[in-house]
Amino acid sequence: MNVLPTKLSGFVLSLSIILSLVSVPALAADPSARHDEPMVVSSAAPVSCSIEIKSSEHGYVTASPEEVHLFDTVTLTVFPEDGYEPGQIIVMSDSGKRLSLSVSGEHQYSFTMNHTAVTVTTTFLPAQAPAERILFSDVSDSAWYADAVYYVADRGIMSGTGADTFSPDEPLTRAMAAQILYAMEGKPNIGSINFGDVTYEDWYCDAVSWASAKWVMTGYGEGRFIPNNPVTREQLSLILLNYANLHDYDTRTAGDLSAFSDGGSVSSWATKAVTWAVGTGILSSRDGGLLAPGEPATRAEIAQSLMQFCEVVAQNS
Repeated sequence: MNVLPTKLSGFVLSLSIILSLVSVPALAADPSARHDEPMVVSSAAPVSCSIEIKSSEHGYVTASPEEVHLFDTVTLTVFPEDGYEPGQIIVMSDSGKRLSLSVSGEHQYSFTMNHTAVTVTTTFLPAQAPAERILFSDVSDSAWYADAVYYVADRGIMSGTGADTFSPDEPLTRAMAAQILYAMEGKPNIGSINFGDVTYEDWYCDAVSWASAKWVMTGYGEGRFIPNNPVTREQLSLILLNYANLHDYDTRTAGDLSAFSDGGSVSSWATKAVTWAVGTGILSSRDGGLLAPGEPATRAEIAQSLMQFCEVVAQNS
């Protein structure tokens, strides 16, 4: 009889099926055997945040986007009533920290949502009657610095170099820089001159005296101020930082110098100032992404820095 071989064949067949079934999970777990299926990577859901905009007299504020998540960029648009203009704009986190704002357009300001909840408070002030605008023949309306030039010119912060010229590509001297901040301060009466190269007959005498007395600008040693030297970009950063400290403005914002290929060339005495200036947008890169800290700042660049200083640092401190 052939009963034994038949049973043995059936046993072998069953064992083969069992072994094949056991091997399936091992095969499925082998990444090399499943190239046709993409890896599934789980990610955490974005954290929703809230923005409370407090009501204000003589205007209102909107925020976009409407749905905000952690680390989103939020843009505030300010709408003043006729006859009014934006005053102070304050963004406070739920932990009591004041957030830094950057100018992103006319009556627009942006900030990074690095807290889960913030409160926006805005004041509106009566608008000043606009003075007759000075038009500069060497400032094109399409130039990147046009808004900044007319901002500082309309407010009397900077004047032109001629009846209808601004000379945007020319450097600003130390005497001019002192005069600008002295005028912004209201031209107070300050003591005597302590520099051998500045006399009482010089048009910048009072400005240099004030800047020195308030430690906004210092000399070069040996009793020299060197008023006709151009202001470098890192010097401008330090001057504006000193002016901000004079008024106890918030100067804690810090940028990343490593983002610039020449960020390591900043002088040691200017590192803190340049880091702050980059963080607030007062100092931005030139063509090619260069910081150019030791290069003379042009009048156009200084106009841009002053507008950013007034709109972001002074207004929000």
